[in-house]
Formats: sequence, structure tokens, C-alpha cells
Amino acid sequence: MDRGIRSLGTYVRAGTLALLCSSTLSLALPTAALAAAPAVAPAVTTNCDAHDGLHFICGPVASEDLIQVPGAPLLFASGMSPQGHGHLYLIDARSRKVEALFPNASAAPVQSEDAQSCSTPVDADHASFAGLSVRRDADGVTHLYAVNNARRSIEGFRFDEHNRQLQWESCVKLPEGGFPNGVIALPDGGLLATSFFDSRDKDSQVRMERGETTGVVLEWHPGDAEFTPARNFPAVAGANGIEVSPDGKTAYVSAWSAGKLLIISRADGHVRELPLDFLPDNIHRLADGTLLVAGQRASVASLHHCGPDCPQAWEVTHVDPARGTVEKLVAGSGDSLVNYSCGAVMVDGKLYFTARGADRLVYVPMEHLRAASQAPVSHPDSSS
Repeated sequence: MDRGIRSLGTYVRAGTLALLCSSTLSLALPTAALAAAPAVAPAVTTNCDAHDGLHFICGPVASEDLIQVPGAPLLFASGMSPQGHGHLYLIDARSRKVEALFPNASAAPVQSEDAQSCSTPVDADHASFAGLSVRRDADGVTHLYAVNNARRSIEGFRFDEHNRQLQWESCVKLPEGGFPNGVIALPDGGLLATSFFDSRDKDSQVRMERGETTGVVLEWHPGDAEFTPARNFPAVAGANGIEVSPDGKTAYVSAWSAGKLLIISRADGHVRELPLDFLPDNIHRLADGTLLVAGQRASVASLHHCGPDCPQAWEVTHVDPARGTVEKLVAGSGDSLVNYSCGAVMVDGKLYFTARGADRLVYVPMEHLRAASQAPVSHPDSSS
């Protein structure tokens, strides 16, 4: 079986290091199935050498998403754990140094006046982090927002860049039955979050496999008691990653189980659908307004039914939503080194992306991708 890594049409081999894939299985099953999942810890590897065109930063375990700290060569990375012992990491993109920001006993949590439906700060026994977003406020303070699957919430943290510490400051839980997946901070201080499926719906897995709608987009603003359905947004087939335009007027939502990117006007609800040939996961916007979308080239059923080791085909794609173009940047067939990817960002001319169940992040210098460049593939938009 071909287990190579494919970068813009160029194939290179990948190594074989054992790892756990804390797969999309943990995001797609109802609560009862999650509780029955076996307690398996990711294998920790020691070889972090570059291999066949891929470079690695070892340390972050089971990262589902990553995002840049505004104005700094730093990355936040999430860490998932079905057993509720997830982490948040800080990665220096230049030195490759990795620090665990959460849990970290030296960073005492503080509760702000913005805290809503969570009465206590998040603790190490109830943390499994997925999608991430950041916001820098008018005072220059960086706030990190993290999806916490363990208590079905969006956790807010204040980042002290000088001391490199996180302080918990807020939390908003999803409505009953909601299962959070992605989050994006809005320019006005509010949040949009996706609910992947309704955990009360015993048929949600089957309906996702059929490409039917299972999830919604939710909205919250300071002063609100809870998330409510976002006005003018449609139901979404496996609502996953989410991003907005710089002015906040347009939202981009991954309809994961339908294999589509939804481009939604927040003013009137007009939707354009950009078909993709993979299952789109997290979305992050580049400075020019275009998007990086990571995802899986696999069937929903195969991801639902894979076990602790979950090698699945994957790719990282550059999308221009205005032109409707899709350009594959790097892809692979899935193996024990990069089982699959869920999120990607660009920092200092390098493409960074998650390896999901592994104990590492992956990066590729963009000049390596440009050397093997090919013309973007255009997919006609459709409207609904």
C-alpha cells in the first residue's frame, strides 16, 4: 500500500513510528460511546529528525489545532485527551522550543467579570482541547479561546507573553446536547462556535455518514448568559472548523461530513458552497484573506470506525473563497508518522500542521512546496 507523503504531486516516503490516533472518532460519537472508549495513551517517540521533506517539532501530544500568537513567532497548539487530561502548548517557531502552558501550576487561574456559565476554572482532569482562536484587544492583550470537549465549553485564557503563561479568565458552555468543535473570535469581542452534532441524537453518526445535517453554528457576545443559534446560519453537516473575514461580515464553515466549505453572509444568510474532495476540518485565515484548510481524504465511516491507530489519507489546502479556487499544498496517504492532519497555519514562510494523535507538529518550508508547484484547481461554487 502506498504510504508516501505527497507534496504538490511529488511523492516522498514517510517513516514508521508508533503513535495513537485520538481520531475524529472521539468527536463523532455520542456521549455513551465516548465513555466506553478505551484508555490508551499516545506513544512518545524520541526520533524527531527531518524525514523525506517533512520537519518535526516534538513534544505536543495529540494536537488537533494550532494558531499563531498575533505579532509573534509563537504558536498555540491544543492537546486532546478522551480521558480528560489534555494540554495547551506554546511553540517557539524559531527555536522549536515547546512549553506546556496548561496544566501549569505556576500560572494561577483568575476569573474575570466576563466569565459566564462555568462557575469554576477548567482543571486538568476535565480538559480535552480541540479548535483554537485568538484575539488581541485594544490594550494589546492576547486572549486564547479553546474548544474543551471534556466539559462541552469554550474556555477563555489571557496570555502573558512576557512570562509565557496562561491565565484562565472565562468559559461559556454549549447548550444541552451541543458538542463543540471549532471557535472563532469576532472583531467585536463575541464568539462563533460550531456544534458538531447533537449528542442526544442516537442517529447522528449514521446521518453524518449520509452527509445529512447534524450540527449548527452558535453565537455569544459579552453579557450573554449562553450561546444561542447564530442568526441567519443554516444547519451544517458535521459543523467543524470556522473562520471569519477580517471585517467579520462573512463566515467560513467546514461542512465536514458533506465535504464542503460554506461561505455565509452574516447579514442576510446567503450561502455559497465550495465543494472539496476531502473532509474539511479546521480553517485559518491568511493575511490576504485566503484560507488554509486541513482535512482528511477518507470516508466518514472509516473515521468513525477506526481504532486507537487511525492512519487516514489527509491534506492541507489553500483556498481562495473569493475566486473559488483550491490548491493542494501537501498531502499524504496516512501512516504511523502522520496519521492525519486537522489544522494548519503559516508562520515565517513555513507551513505548520498537526499530526493529530502523534507527539509532534509538522512543518514544511514553503520554498519546498513552491519548487514543486502546480496550477490551482478550480471548483465551481454552488448556491443554496
